[in-house]
Amino acid sequence: MSIPQCPTDCEANLPVVEFNECAPEINLSQINKVYLGKRNQPFTDWTDPAEWASRLSNTSLDDDAIRTLIVVGDKPLPEVQEQEISNQRTVVLNRNHSLNLAVDESNGVNHAAIRDLQCTTQLSMWYETLGGKLFGGNDGIPVSLQIGIVLAGGAGDIQKYQGVAKWKSQFDELMIDSPIAA
Repeated sequence: MSIPQCPTDCEANLPVVEFNECAPEINLSQINKVYLGKRNQPFTDWTDPAEWASRLSNTSLDDDAIRTLIVVGDKPLPEVQEQEISNQRTVVLNRNHSLNLAVDESNGVNHAAIRDLQCTTQLSMWYETLGGKLFGGNDGIPVSLQIGIVLAGGAGDIQKYQGVAKWKSQFDELMIDSPIAA
């Protein structure tokens, strides 16, 4: 599945939908893993668990290595960039997407990594939900990542790192059943 083929006239058929009254499919939405890689290091087949296994490493220095962040995350509705044109019509030019994430394991290695990520902000990203869905496609999502430490004031609060990944795309990301969900 690639970029949707948008209609070129008002006569196009509506897209097919599917609902099941007796056994509806639902999926947990909380983002629990974010995968980060260098830009321009696409997968040959992001649906292949063996290719993921060969690339997932939190220590490898290979150019195509992918880091796994265990997070609590969410993706709000994108902000639509629209333009009013002639005859009071409105067209969508693009959408501003964001993914909010929090890393709550605050060991020294993760702290150093967060500091490094504060200068390497242009990355490819994939993300996975508790429902076992993986988003991003072969190329991943080209994101700008802003992340930093948060030290809350409560006596029982924990140290964590909060961040936001941002990107522009007219469409939502490709989604598959995760071939690497544990």
